[in-house]
Amino acid sequence: MTRSKATLLRRSGVALYNVANLIDWSPTSIFQVGVGHMSQEVMVFQEAWPEAKLIGFEPHPDLFQLIQDYPGYPGKLINKALGRYKQNVALFWKPAHQDGAFIYFDSDPSEGDDLKRADVEMDTLDNYHSENIWRLPGERTLLWLDCEGSELDVLIGGESFVECVDVVNVELTGKPPYPGWPEPVTVNRWLLEHDFLLQYIHTQRTSSGQVDAIYVRPELFKPEYCCCPLMVEEWRKSRGTI
Repeated sequence: MTRSKATLLRRSGVALYNVANLIDWSPTSIFQVGVGHMSQEVMVFQEAWPEAKLIGFEPHPDLFQLIQDYPGYPGKLINKALGRYKQNVALFWKPAHQDGAFIYFDSDPSEGDDLKRADVEMDTLDNYHSENIWRLPGERTLLWLDCEGSELDVLIGGESFVECVDVVNVELTGKPPYPGWPEPVTVNRWLLEHDFLLQYIHTQRTSSGQVDAIYVRPELFKPEYCCCPLMVEEWRKSRGTI
């Protein structure tokens, strides 16, 4: 792998690390929903926060095995999809893009989409939360969502879990490749209603209106490092200074 390619694959993790430094915060636990095989955020996490515990969810059966075999996952890797409910669902992907696997909740793609399919188990973050006692006093938790259109469903299915989260990195897509993906404004509204503020956006893909967005708790929010003037106004209103 060339140096430029490796740098590109690490860019999201590096962006998150830079913002975390600016707001003077670091995680002690990282929940990664959608690990993938080519993404290298986990390497950045290891280098930046070697003591943080990692829990990853990867639903694709082949990718799960590839990650286990090489390079391995430096934490607990779970072969499940996450969403609103506990049920079996269909996972779809383009033959040349396993890392872009996604779930249809309402209907199958059309026959002309040339997609592969696997039936996988889906659970919720709240179920994981209730079955595993992991939250300790002083725990600082990062939730990383890169799950190809399931971001809002994961948040809704993890509403109680999210109460323990300090920072959320979520992929937002304005022009999704398939119907049924949540609008960025809907995900943004959910996070605002659950006491988060948008601190920064990074890793933009202009042609699809796609960005990664970092949301933080109000006590972590730094207006001087926010790239969204509207969010700074929202923060000032919450403090009664505007």
